[in-house]
Amino acid sequence: MFPNGLKSVGGISGHDLVLTLDENLQHMAEKELAAGLIDIKSFHPESPEEVADRIRTALRLTGVPPHRLWVVPDCGFCFVPRWLAFAKMKAMVDGARIVRRELGG
Repeated sequence: MFPNGLKSVGGISGHDLVLTLDENLQHMAEKELAAGLIDIKSFHPESPEEVADRIRTALRLTGVPPHRLWVVPDCGFCFVPRWLAFAKMKAMVDGARIVRRELGG
């Protein structure tokens, strides 16, 4: 979950950060989560299968019920060429449809 060599974030040790995240994730089933699963910094247009895999991972790691997970890009598309933004958004929608079908919805 964290890059190799993570020592601290904002003065919090990597170990304490993981514990804090674990404690907070216990309450995630009650929350809605907007997960930035589309990388706007990459010129690689994700495939629907890649997005579906990221959605499955987000569901598994957070414990958020599927109906409370919002799939969003990790930031805005203002500096992304229109053709690429469209491809990424299409993959996001198609990836969500794949997981929705798997979950019976």
